[in-house]
Amino acid sequence: MFPGRRWWWIVQINNATGAAQLRKVVQFVCGNALVCDTIKEAKSVAFGGRERIKVHSRSGRDAVFKIRHDLWRLQRPRAKARVWDEKDMLRLKERKDQLMAEMRDLMKLKRKDSDLKEVVAQAQGAQTRLKYSKTDLDNIRKKDILKCQAEISRMESELANLDCQIQMQQESVETKDAEMRKIREQVHQMEDLGFSDFCAEIGVDNIRQYEQENLKHQTEIDNKRLEFDSQCTRLNAQMEYQQEQLEQQKNKLHKMEETIDKEERTMAEQRKEEELLVAVEESLSKHLEDLVKFQREVMSADLALEQKLLFRHNMLLCCKIQGLPIVLLSGNFNEISEVQLDTETESTSTMNTFSIYEREAQLIIDYSGLDENFRSLEAEKEVQAYIERLKESMSSIEGVLQRTTAPNLKALEKMREVKDKLQGEFELVKAKRLQLFTQCFDHVSLVIDQIYKRICRNNSAQAILSAETPEEPYLGHQLQLRGSGETLHVHGQPVGWREGHRCPRPVSAPAPFLILDEVDAALDNTNIGKIIVISLKEEFFSKSDALQGVYSDVRHFYSILQFLNSYSCMTILKFDECMFSHILTLDLQPYPLVEDENGK
Repeated sequence: MFPGRRWWWIVQINNATGAAQLRKVVQFVCGNALVCDTIKEAKSVAFGGRERIKVHSRSGRDAVFKIRHDLWRLQRPRAKARVWDEKDMLRLKERKDQLMAEMRDLMKLKRKDSDLKEVVAQAQGAQTRLKYSKTDLDNIRKKDILKCQAEISRMESELANLDCQIQMQQESVETKDAEMRKIREQVHQMEDLGFSDFCAEIGVDNIRQYEQENLKHQTEIDNKRLEFDSQCTRLNAQMEYQQEQLEQQKNKLHKMEETIDKEERTMAEQRKEEELLVAVEESLSKHLEDLVKFQREVMSADLALEQKLLFRHNMLLCCKIQGLPIVLLSGNFNEISEVQLDTETESTSTMNTFSIYEREAQLIIDYSGLDENFRSLEAEKEVQAYIERLKESMSSIEGVLQRTTAPNLKALEKMREVKDKLQGEFELVKAKRLQLFTQCFDHVSLVIDQIYKRICRNNSAQAILSAETPEEPYLGHQLQLRGSGETLHVHGQPVGWREGHRCPRPVSAPAPFLILDEVDAALDNTNIGKIIVISLKEEFFSKSDALQGVYSDVRHFYSILQFLNSYSCMTILKFDECMFSHILTLDLQPYPLVEDENGK
């Protein structure tokens, strides 16, 4: 390896007396060292390499101590010189910017891989569909078109034959119509000759006019005659039936006269039953009268219910057209039919009306926003009176609104311009924030690497502070540490807003106080004067200088909403809630801790 130099075992083991295990133990404790002939060669070996090597010379321990002292004395200024080498810093900074740019380009390409794969898959699918489409087109050109042409020629020939037949049939129909007209004229002439005297007497032109005028009257007479005949037949049959019944009753009466003595007791019982039946009949007639009365009440209630449903439908339709903000517990305004119903409408079927009412019955309106006094009203007169008062208040508010100045129609446009202006200012502030944070972050990442090299006392150690998102580096950072000859370890991956505070903490200046949201967070007593901890643990209340609490408060207010459309103008009082935060502060310094005898 080096001329004139060789490796030696510092401790020699007697193979005759020692064991093999003793050799391994001594070698592990003492290690290996390089033995040189002179001190000059030992210095050149110690200073010439990148790594430290244990060097010994044959001249004795003084030389070894001198070499180590010289190494320590000469190595320290060289390390300081390397730390403050500006050229290396600039070169590393440029290299770091180049690597960051390459990393951003690679991330952009990585995002486009999925789009490229999707486009390639779509192109392959389009090629496959084009292939099948071409195959179908060839089949259509070779087979289907020829069949269709043959079918078209056959249908054309059949169409020509049918046209000829139709023309022949039309000619025959025309000839027959002419013959029928001639025969009808002859019949009319014969009728006029036969009924000429009769037509002159009644004052008509011909008998056909008389038949047309008197046909309806004659039909009515025939119908009435038929009804009369049927009624006579029915009455005759009824009379015959009654005569037969009369004869039967006479026979029964004759028999009853013969057995009158035996049936006297039966007659008495029948009289009692007859009286009972009369009483039942009277009660039944009363019940029938009550039933008729109840039916009339039900009909009136149904009519009132239908009017209520019609009024509810028209009100819901008006609310839907005007776009009023009505809260529904169940259902949707889209289920309301846009057909306006009326009690005199005849075209609307009953089934459609019932279906509309059934759909609207599923709509449940939330009345919780109304006043408690209005919800407690039950009588219809009280409700109407309350509605009249609301209408009067609404009319007064509308009068006030009409007397006010006209609304500014350009307010929305101005608001949009202001919004665009504020958005532009926000983008400028965001860009400035990114620029300032990038400058600070670059400085911190450079300084933290130098500090870590000083701590490790080795220039090969690395401390890399990188951002998780290059476009927005202030959202999160990552600290990677690697010592001499070690693998890369990732430290400090916090969650939430702590990402921007915990990673650059080793290079931060001394702070007057620090806010932490966890009790077990890493603290530095020499670098931080005060600590503000967000916690709910009771143990911290006794070890604090001050307490600060936040609680919420809800305030109620009314807002006036005005809805304008092509139909009407409506003003509504809307009840809103707004939440505010309040802060309570308590100084604990005037209350010193008092310990008891047990030390609590």
